[in-house]
Amino acid sequence: MESNKYALSIPLVLAFFTAFCFAGNIPEWVVNPAEDSAELIYGVGEGESLNTATKSALEYIAGKLVTSIESQLTMQTSAVNDRVDSRVQSKLRSQIGNTLISGYDIDVSDKSGKRYFVRVKVDRQKLFESNNKALQNALAFLSQYLGDNTTMSVMQVLKQERMLNKSLREAQQKAYVVQALAGSSQVAASQQKINQYQQVLTNKLNDLVVYVEASQDLQPLARQLVERLSDEGVRATTRKPSGKSPRVVLQGRFNKTVRFEQKYVVANTSIDVYDEFSNTLSSRQLRIDGQAYMSHESAITAAINKASQELAEDGVAESLGLL
Repeated sequence: MESNKYALSIPLVLAFFTAFCFAGNIPEWVVNPAEDSAELIYGVGEGESLNTATKSALEYIAGKLVTSIESQLTMQTSAVNDRVDSRVQSKLRSQIGNTLISGYDIDVSDKSGKRYFVRVKVDRQKLFESNNKALQNALAFLSQYLGDNTTMSVMQVLKQERMLNKSLREAQQKAYVVQALAGSSQVAASQQKINQYQQVLTNKLNDLVVYVEASQDLQPLARQLVERLSDEGVRATTRKPSGKSPRVVLQGRFNKTVRFEQKYVVANTSIDVYDEFSNTLSSRQLRIDGQAYMSHESAITAAINKASQELAEDGVAESLGLL
């Protein structure tokens, strides 16, 4: 249904202009749009301002590009937050329109009453070159983190997750524009890489488990951090994995004192984060202290809870240097 709507958009626009022609002085170049050539693509639009008319003309061209590849568009299924969302890829029509914003010229414009009319033209070769260059740049960035020869750790991938997903979306968007202009064979290799990088990213993040190990006194803190990391979407465990895994190492020991019947504890703690190759990602020092009237054990519990809360203020993953 979505695809049919886009396929019908161009004749509907023309029908609107033809009908509107009887109510006002509509330019001939609107009623009878210029035919596309091997070099140029034309689009006409109307609106209450020059900007809205131009946007309408760009959407007109975007509709042409989508129509040229809609027979190759298929239903795409993507998992989002543990639910499956099925969508039609031709919804990229609006995104394709966005790629035209900086690559068009207003060929002619006119005003009739309160309505503006615009014809824009887009150079096919320039549009192809700019989008193909952007596609290759996006793939080059993705290759650094997700390619076959990458030396990036899974933690570096995690830190760049948002940027990697953005680059995947941009690469797919540019690939569709290139496909619309030059055919599917022109982007077959690039599309294969996009699919590969998407799968690699998904697998890396699904397989990621952070091992939080701690000295004896700080094991309660390690367990709390595991729970908080899980709440933030980062899988973690206090059980040593069988294979290579990123590690958070907590080292410290509580010193116990008594003053005026008040029990005090303090531990000068080091927090070191390593990737799965044992390379240091971050290091920090944390003073963990607490007090209680009942016992040193109660003071330790208070100290652990306070430290856990402090680390959670900006997010545990960020506080530990995981993100």
